[in-house]
Amino acid sequence: MHTLRIELGRGLELTSAECKWGPTAEGWSVTIVGPFGEKTGYGYDAFEALTKVRQQIEPDGWRVGLAGALPNVWPSGMARDMGSGLKAYVLVSGVRPKPEDLVDVFSAVSPAKAVDVATQLHHVHEILGI
Repeated sequence: MHTLRIELGRGLELTSAECKWGPTAEGWSVTIVGPFGEKTGYGYDAFEALTKVRQQIEPDGWRVGLAGALPNVWPSGMARDMGSGLKAYVLVSGVRPKPEDLVDVFSAVSPAKAVDVATQLHHVHEILGI
C-alpha cells in the first residue's frame, strides 16, 4: 500500500489529507482520509478506484489535489490494462499523446486545478472529439 499526504480543496478552503492506494484481490483500492472521515473506492485499476472515491467526496464540494483529477488527464486503455491505471496522458486537442505526456495519477497538484469526475469526463470527450 502506498501513502501520500495531499491537499483537498473546497471553494477557498484547503486542508491536508492522506491518500492510500494499492492492489486488492479483485483490483485496486484508493482511500482518502480527510475531514469527512475515511472514504474508499474500488476499481479494476488504480484510476477507476480513484474516480470512485472522488465521486464519494465531490458532492460535498471537495476536490482532490492529484494529477488524476485534472480536466485534461485520462489514461489510455493500454495504460489501464498494462500499467494498472497508475499513469495517464495529459491530453491536448488535436495532438496525439506521446509517452512523455504520461503523468503519475497520484502526483500532487493544487486542488484548485482539479475538477469533479463529470467535468473531467466532459473535457476529455471534447478533447478527443467523442
